[in-house]
Parts: sequence; structure tokens; C-alpha cells
Amino acid sequence: MAFLDTVREQLKPDDTKAREQLDFLKKVAQNQLELFRMEFLERFRNPEGFKEEILPKQMFEHTEQYRVDIDEGAAKEIDGIVDSFFTGTEDSVKDGFKNLIKFAFKAILGSSQIGESLVNQWFITLEYGALIRVDLMSWRYNFSGEGIIANAKNAYCFTITKSFVDTRTLVPGQLIYFVAKSVGAKSIEDIKKNPVLMDYVKFLQDGWDRNKPIDIAMADYHASLKETTGRALA
Repeated sequence: MAFLDTVREQLKPDDTKAREQLDFLKKVAQNQLELFRMEFLERFRNPEGFKEEILPKQMFEHTEQYRVDIDEGAAKEIDGIVDSFFTGTEDSVKDGFKNLIKFAFKAILGSSQIGESLVNQWFITLEYGALIRVDLMSWRYNFSGEGIIANAKNAYCFTITKSFVDTRTLVPGQLIYFVAKSVGAKSIEDIKKNPVLMDYVKFLQDGWDRNKPIDIAMADYHASLKETTGRALA
């Protein structure tokens, strides 16, 4: 398993055919990511066409990679990528997201099916006190044998994008669900016992307090949470 560009750079100077094949392979992978990117951006341009989703408001973080000869061991590397991608999330939430993403990728990372495999999913979580949408796409193509393209067994690419969610577009039940899930409240009783959670839902529903700078609003919220529950929310 290696980065596609790394494999290309390691070719001998006169290995023109393999270099051209890898360039073609990368172009195919880039086209897959571009298709995903255009589909994702359509949600910003035509929100009316995606009313059934919790829509992204603004992208703020993105990563993508191209690989060849991927195998099940790649799950460990993806763990590390996800770890660094969710540094602002509580450990319990991050672990849950790692498991979700690993599960989403698992079928492709361990796939021996000849031809194309694709995963395209999105999730909502809480990070740095804000609700965000996480979109991921994973694409793989297994060749029927070696030697078809530069001795590569398969081609693989993935992308993860984080976007803010406009919480003012969500009804109270949606806000309660996503916030409660992120902070580990698993029942109605858990929610009832956590008035700070409900205050925070109201805080999100109001679209942040427009009469108070965001850093002061967040500081006030964290202080009240720590006083009530003895812990801070990431």
C-alpha cells in the first residue's frame, strides 16, 4: 500500500509506460473525487433539492488521498487520519466517529470484488461547541490481475469534508437529538437531568446570541456546564 505519487516517483527514468499508466490511474481517482465534490457543492447551490438532509452551511476543513495496492491494514492509517481530523472533539465522540468511519470504509478496505466499490455517507456531530456535518467518500477499483496498470492490484481514494450546520434551520427535536447524542445522553431521563444541555440547545436554536461575541458566549456556556456537571464540553 502506498501513495500513488510515491509509487510514480520511484519508477525508473525509462519506465515511461508505467508512469503513463499511473498518471491515468490518478486521473480516474481524481475524477471520482471531482464527481463527489460537485455533488456535495450542489447542496450549497440548490438546497431546495436536498430538503430531506441536514444541509451543510459552509465548508471549513477537507482532506483527500490517492493510494495504490490498498489492503485491510489501511484501517490503522485511516484511524490516525481521523484522529488528527477531529482534534476538537471529545474523546468519546471522536471514538464513536472513528468507529462510524471505519465501518463505512470497512467493506472497501477488505474488498476482493473485481471492479468498482464506492461509499458515500454523511454524519452530524458536535465539535468545539458547534454542530458540524462530516461528509466522506471512499472509492476503490480492484483489477482482475497484476500487470494491467503498472503492476498495481488496485486503486483507492478517499475524501473527508467538515462543514458548519446552520442550527437555526433545525427544529428543537433535531437539535436535542444531535447534541444529546454527542454528549452521551442516551435517554429522555438523561436529557431531563441535564438542564445545561437544554440551555445549549436553546443557545444553538437562537443561532448564537447576536448581542454577545461568540467567544464570550462560548466561555459563558462552558463555565455553566462545568459548574453543573463538573466537566467541560469540547
